[in-house]
Amino acid sequence: MQVLLDNLAAVVIGSTVLLIIAFTQFRGQEAAIDGVQYYAAKSQMVDFVRQLQVDLHNVGAGVPNADIETGEAIVTYATTGDTTEAFAFRTYADSLSFAPKPGPDVVCYRRELTGETAYVRDPAAGGYEEKPTFRIVRRVNPTSPADCTGGTETSASMASLTEFHIDLRRDNGSTTPNYAEVRQLGVHVRGVSPLGGGETEHLGGMKQHVDETRFNGIVRPPNLTRYAP
Repeated sequence: MQVLLDNLAAVVIGSTVLLIIAFTQFRGQEAAIDGVQYYAAKSQMVDFVRQLQVDLHNVGAGVPNADIETGEAIVTYATTGDTTEAFAFRTYADSLSFAPKPGPDVVCYRRELTGETAYVRDPAAGGYEEKPTFRIVRRVNPTSPADCTGGTETSASMASLTEFHIDLRRDNGSTTPNYAEVRQLGVHVRGVSPLGGGETEHLGGMKQHVDETRFNGIVRPPNLTRYAP
């Protein structure tokens, strides 16, 4: 009987140890997956935001002073709710090029829906919400600046953005619909990892711990503060 009890105790202890090892390995795999997801989201977000910041900083480059004063540095600003659908402005498309520049180009950013959604955390509500995902396309000299179509597509963000909003702001930081008053541009971007992430338990998957990667910033284009002598 004692031998039987010893064997039973050994089986129980062994099973417990195996469960602990399996659970530890599972948590380690989750952490590794989260790390890969975070890196993919962050690196692609940084690449997109770097290009966007360069363009926004140069809004109005090459535009005559008289046009700056009347707000003609900005061509299109179309929004739906809190989302910027299209934003077009006059600038040098390649500000680092040493080639002669006959005049400013029109550069625009346009939202393109992917038809998919991501289930992400809503900090305000303390739960999760489903958001449509999209990419932002950069075009140079679009044939239709009003809706940012045509022209040359030069780059695009990852196709898993969940928020894109540009604020037109006065010098004091308040928002304005008047292009001639714009002195600052607020930038708000969110996205999830292109490798997945967010909460997938409602779809039968496991809980992921990587949610939206966010960027918020203010850009003050020096050309928008130029005035005719």
